[in-house]
Amino acid sequence: MQGVASMTEQLQKETHNLVSALKTSHTRGRYGEIALRRVVEFAGMTEHCDFEEQVSVASVEGTLRPDMIIRLPENKIIVVDSKVPLSAYMRAFETDNEEEKRQLLSQHAQAVRDHLRNLSGKSYWSQFSESPDYVVLYMQIESSFGAALAANPSLIEEGIRNKVVFATPTTLITLLRTVGFVWQQVRVTENIEEMRGAGVELYNRTATLLGHFSNIGNSLNSAVKNYNQAVSSLESRFIPQAKKLQALSGSFTSKEVPDVEPVELNARAVAEMMIENNNNPVT
Repeated sequence: MQGVASMTEQLQKETHNLVSALKTSHTRGRYGEIALRRVVEFAGMTEHCDFEEQVSVASVEGTLRPDMIIRLPENKIIVVDSKVPLSAYMRAFETDNEEEKRQLLSQHAQAVRDHLRNLSGKSYWSQFSESPDYVVLYMQIESSFGAALAANPSLIEEGIRNKVVFATPTTLITLLRTVGFVWQQVRVTENIEEMRGAGVELYNRTATLLGHFSNIGNSLNSAVKNYNQAVSSLESRFIPQAKKLQALSGSFTSKEVPDVEPVELNARAVAEMMIENNNNPVT
């Protein structure tokens, strides 16, 4: 029991330290950035998300740096902001006074509403031409969004009117995985297109190669034709005369004049080979 009590006390101490740390805007911003990265990693979308140090845009209000850019196919993007103030929400859990807690949660809802309007005023969709006409307001702590909504049920509607969409870890993961599925389908389409291109290229190369074979066959047939013409001339004009000379000078040589046979075969046409292969497919 003493060990359990010690662990409980330690947990309470660490929780208090976390709450205290999250009261400062710098620590809260750093925590939000780390938490946002972890959500992206969990959704398997690191490849398609850029964070604030990678993306910025100049505007009349100065340099705008969204916390994250979700990249979509065809160079489209979704802008994500995660700088929601949480100080009033954190203080609400430090008091046991229900009325004070209610007031703090009401202040929290008002802070979220003010941030929503401020975010809408930045008009990220105007600064990033590839973005749809809305920005995602990300709230890392699910219960902080629920508390704000409980204190001000019209927050979602007001967000839509101001082109701001709320997201929590659950809904952001769903959004990221949906975008990931779209990227997967794009890759499938690209692979199919590459396969089609490879098939067309293979066909063109095959046609060229078969053209070479056809030329070789024609050359062989031409060579056979010329050879047979030479044999015919040899048989009709030279061999009879050579045999006559042999008969007259038989005492000087014993060599016989050999017969030269014509070539009766022609090179197979490429078209014939293709027809034969179609009739006898390889199994």
